[in-house]
Amino acid sequence: MTTDFSRHREDGPFLLDWNRVLPSGYCPPDGGILELRDSGEMTGFVELGQGVALGFDAAWKSYVEDFVEAGWQPGHPAGALGLWSLETGEPLLHLQGFHLGRVLGAELLDAARLMTWGRDHLIRIWDRETGALLAGHRPRHFP
Repeated sequence: MTTDFSRHREDGPFLLDWNRVLPSGYCPPDGGILELRDSGEMTGFVELGQGVALGFDAAWKSYVEDFVEAGWQPGHPAGALGLWSLETGEPLLHLQGFHLGRVLGAELLDAARLMTWGRDHLIRIWDRETGALLAGHRPRHFP
């Protein structure tokens, strides 16, 4: 069965299901739509180059330290992160961790590592083979 993308919302070259049920799609420069298998829960994607995209679920949580310390947290689960092939549409890897809120950017550091940064003011480094979180910290300029 082929996914009907006519009711998806556009986010750059990606098509995302409003209801977070149907798979997302990718619109390559040469035309057509590539279905990204098992991507229905993703709320956004970042194209990384090398035929790879990072998908994320931006389940919102407070990242303001005063609110967190006061115990205020909405009941959303941590958002999923994963890599997809933009050549086949297949999922490549699920990352073993999350950002609290939207991923703002990502970059392939080398063949073994991926860096992400998000609205939670965290920078994270991931192992591209295992999906393990290698490092994650707040930038020095953030209080």
